[in-house]
Amino acid sequence: MAPLYPLYLLALGAFLGLSLRQKRPSNHRDWNPDMARPPEGEVVGDTLRLHNVRNIRYGPPGSPFEAVWETRTYDLSRVRRVWFVVESFSRFEVIAHTLISFEFEGAYLAFSAEARLHGGERYNLVRGLFNAYELLYAFGDERDFILRRTLYQDHDVYLYPLDFSPQETRALLLDILAEANRLARTPRFYNSLTRNCTNLLGVHANRVRPGSFAWWRPSQVLPGLSDRLLYRKGWIDTDRPWEGLREHHNVRAVTQRLRDDPEVSERMRDGLRPGARAT
Repeated sequence: MAPLYPLYLLALGAFLGLSLRQKRPSNHRDWNPDMARPPEGEVVGDTLRLHNVRNIRYGPPGSPFEAVWETRTYDLSRVRRVWFVVESFSRFEVIAHTLISFEFEGAYLAFSAEARLHGGERYNLVRGLFNAYELLYAFGDERDFILRRTLYQDHDVYLYPLDFSPQETRALLLDILAEANRLARTPRFYNSLTRNCTNLLGVHANRVRPGSFAWWRPSQVLPGLSDRLLYRKGWIDTDRPWEGLREHHNVRAVTQRLRDDPEVSERMRDGLRPGARAT
């Protein structure tokens, strides 16, 4: 019987492959309220007009929230920096969520690639391997994308300045925006390994700095290792040693203390900007 095992595996692989090919992504489902509207934007000169910017104010876990969507305008000539964010929510370090935030003069715009959920479902890593979720590109306010995680979910969130020039930062934002516009018209599936929150950022970064990342490396497939990879590559703009760096860039405590401060985005970056004195 042993020689038949490869045939069984081959048949199972063929069945799964056929099933996945027959399933088609859609933008028309009963989406969870915080994922109901994909963003779209247009650029005229230096002006970015972005629709469906998410700005939900969350309450305690399990409490209802009101989905708030805004149209915001950004001056691309005032983009200054991109920040890399790692959210740790598991006892396994390799499991995490990553996102980025674009800094303008006087404004911040967060971006996250996510599994788009519907019908009240919750994310499942294994189901994410088999076309269970569409892919969502989401833009939003930092109070939604960062403070929700530190305040209401009580997760550790690490915020790192990246060594990108304003020109590279602008190019990265525009490349992500182009894909967001495509997804609004032509949906694609999310995949836990090949099209997740981290390696999609690597895809866009490769278009700004070609050849920087390989999709198959564990540090890119596993989001919890991504900040170590960026540190080794010199992409995190800091003179600090890796030992202790994560805790120095953990913004959970400061955001919990300054939760009602209208300048919380600026204040939580105190001591994190390049040139801040290492202690």
